[in-house]
Amino acid sequence: MAPTNDPFYIDFPARIRAIQAEMAAENIDVYLGSRLRTLSWTLDAFCPWRSYVVIPAEGRPTAFIFVIDAARVADDSWLDEDHVMGFAPMGGQDQIELIADYIQDLLPGNRGRVGIESGMSNYLPEGYLTQYEYERYREALPGCELINAHTIVDRLAMIKDQGTINRFREASRIVDIGHQA
Repeated sequence: MAPTNDPFYIDFPARIRAIQAEMAAENIDVYLGSRLRTLSWTLDAFCPWRSYVVIPAEGRPTAFIFVIDAARVADDSWLDEDHVMGFAPMGGQDQIELIADYIQDLLPGNRGRVGIESGMSNYLPEGYLTQYEYERYREALPGCELINAHTIVDRLAMIKDQGTINRFREASRIVDIGHQA
């Protein structure tokens, strides 16, 4: 992670702690993020393939990235290699099986409330859980209640920190140069 005197520094562990505080307030044991905005806001990496982030009640999140992009995301993200997992859509490495098993290991007695991201958007690759994914997770996590919790990240992300503002300004400056060319 960059030093705090870097104008583009963002305190990602603090973002995770803020999500975890909101999870506790809403009695959510694990948060399963699937939206592009959630992945970017929590991982500091762009994830163009179907990806997920699992945020436990305490500690670091774990990203589950399509296998062909997992190494790049591990390099780009603030997370260490133990918290970026690759998956392949085939038996034994299927993302839903893999993530459901991971979530169950986080929950005492395999029971609890799992925050998911469900909704609707005009933006095609928004990343809300599909009906298929929702049904598969519901089957794979029989002792869990799936709760729509996307508003947690949306509320927290509305307030921009200085590093984010500086990144937006720099991106706008670069775009302006491109428009002049």
